[in-house]
Amino acid sequence: WIISHAEASGVLTHRQSLPREAFLSLADLIFAMADPAVFGLPVAVLSCPWLTTSHPDPRGANLSRVAKALKALLGSSYISRLGVFWDFG
Repeated sequence: WIISHAEASGVLTHRQSLPREAFLSLADLIFAMADPAVFGLPVAVLSCPWLTTSHPDPRGANLSRVAKALKALLGSSYISRLGVFWDFG
């Protein structure tokens, strides 16, 4: 979701306004853990300062950078699915 949102020139909003597809469901987590060939679900943890006093990333610059990094990670043969915890500190 992060990648497609960034590619659509989106910006992040507060958690309560994000669409359901922005989150991993319990079923997603169970599925990720059920495959014996998978050693769990990798999770990227990010903490970014606010870029302005009114919005952490008003133009989506950080979102775009993170999406490019995630796309590169997901393009590897080692990672097919990735959870992201993103905190705007």
